[in-house]
Amino acid sequence: MMKHLPALSLLLLLPLPLTSQAATDTKRGESLLQQRCYGCHGEDVYVREKRLVKDYAGLQKRVNFCVHQTNTQWFDDEIADVIEFLNSEYYHFKK
Repeated sequence: MMKHLPALSLLLLLPLPLTSQAATDTKRGESLLQQRCYGCHGEDVYVREKRLVKDYAGLQKRVNFCVHQTNTQWFDDEIADVIEFLNSEYYHFKK
C-alpha cells in the first residue's frame, strides 16, 4: 500500500471534472428576451395555438435563427439562458 501512496496523492491533486454546460440563468434569459425580442413581437407568439416550435431542438433552432436574423450580439451562454427561460415559462419541453 505504501508504494502506491505517491500515485494516490497525485490523483487527489487533479481537478474535479467540470460539467459540460454551466448552469443557465433564467432571470437573465427573461431580461434579454424583454430587451431584445419584445421589440418585434409580444409574448403571444409563445402561447398561440399553432406555434412553430414543437420540441426542445426546435426551440434552440428558432432562438438561434432569431439571434442571427436580428444580428443580436449574444454570447452562447446568453442564448442558452433565453432558451431555458422560454422553455421553463412557455414550452416545458423535455431535453
